[in-house]
Amino acid sequence: MTHAVVVGNLSTTYGAETQVFKVINDKYLSQIKPLITNTCLSCHGEGKLSPWYRNFPFVRGYIDNHISRAKEKLEMSQGVPFKGKGKQSDIFWSITQSLENDRMPPFNFNIMHRDLKLSNVTKLKLINWFKQKRLILLKEDL
Repeated sequence: MTHAVVVGNLSTTYGAETQVFKVINDKYLSQIKPLITNTCLSCHGEGKLSPWYRNFPFVRGYIDNHISRAKEKLEMSQGVPFKGKGKQSDIFWSITQSLENDRMPPFNFNIMHRDLKLSNVTKLKLINWFKQKRLILLKEDL
């Protein structure tokens, strides 16, 4: 099914794929992004976290390199669909696995930012959200 949207003299046709992404993205922006702004999005998004120790040249280079590599793998700042390798359902599965297996946030982030560590409740909420939305993406083969 397609939907036509007319803005001024511009007309764009959106398919079911775009509608699915819009629905998921709206929920992401309201429910999930606020929870991960200072954690996941520090490397996979806007990267607004600037700790005092980043002023040291070697540390700045390490952090900038880490963020650059993280964004190559997964960029979440623009919302769903995320920029990354594979289908969105694969990306959502990878996020879920990373959270369940404590690979994300990485150990060194949690050590340096203990105050920003994801609580177990928040982590469970994220895992459940990404699992539920992945089922929708799988159903649509996205």
